[in-house]
Amino acid sequence: MNFRRRRRLSNLRKSPADRINSHPLLNQMEANGLDKDACRLLLDNYYVNNRVFHLHIAAQSLSTPFELRAELYQNLHDELGAGNASEAHPLLFLRSYNSLGGHERVVEPLVGAIHLLNTKIYHTLLCGNYRNGLGALGFLELTMPTQMRKLLAGFLNSGLSPEETIFWDLHISLDEEHGDAWFDEMKKILKTPADALAILDGGQSVLDARSAFYDSVYQVLQARQGKAA
Repeated sequence: MNFRRRRRLSNLRKSPADRINSHPLLNQMEANGLDKDACRLLLDNYYVNNRVFHLHIAAQSLSTPFELRAELYQNLHDELGAGNASEAHPLLFLRSYNSLGGHERVVEPLVGAIHLLNTKIYHTLLCGNYRNGLGALGFLELTMPTQMRKLLAGFLNSGLSPEETIFWDLHISLDEEHGDAWFDEMKKILKTPADALAILDGGQSVLDARSAFYDSVYQVLQARQGKAA
């Protein structure tokens, strides 16, 4: 194997998806869970993004060509409960969040949470290139099942009940379906190198931002542990 080939493989091993799915925060949750204060910190900041994810999908449809909107609307339909408003995903998330007193708190988001929110707003609404947004949403959905498995295990290990963690459980299988569908949509628009670069730009950008989100939560938890020690 020559040096160039080894370097490409090394870059693949250090991809944004790998950094997320092997993140020490997720690994710690999967192995041991978190204490209640740590769960609250994570859920507070997750809430900042989760409550408006369906609006990113709606915003993306504004610039996406008509013939490519079907998967967007299918995904939006699922996010809103597939016809049952009480099962809308932001409401399912509240089962975890409110079980730890989320409805009683004012959220003071970490920089990583705001950065992730702004990144998704930029690529789905503001950048003016629908390919960026499709890449951002597509890459995100493709990487979610592994994260959701670790988050589900982590919250169960932390003492939440299966009923309270239904949001995370549901997204393991649902995001596998969405990821496959988004991958098919991205293949439809891959006609030129510019298309590929736009998709890659949106996808890598949002995955880097999600990694930064986990970093910000983990750094606070590490600082708290350092003070306690």
